[in-house]
Amino acid sequence: MQLHIKLVLDHANRKGIDPLKYLCKAHNFNKKGAIRVPKTGYRGDSSAVYRKGNEYLIVRPDQYGTEKIVTYGVNDD
Repeated sequence: MQLHIKLVLDHANRKGIDPLKYLCKAHNFNKKGAIRVPKTGYRGDSSAVYRKGNEYLIVRPDQYGTEKIVTYGVNDD
């Protein structure tokens, strides 16, 4: 579990955002209306991407088939 905490802290520090806000945004990402790639199933690396506006959420299924967050981000264009 500590590895995940370190990854979150590192990512939040690199992006210059509060780690708690980062986790909240990832958790609150609304998949409704988001484009899922691929539409069904998962990519070769067992992940799927949800895109909505400039935000994205990458998920992978756990051993029970529940999608777990791998990463979350915002594309700044």
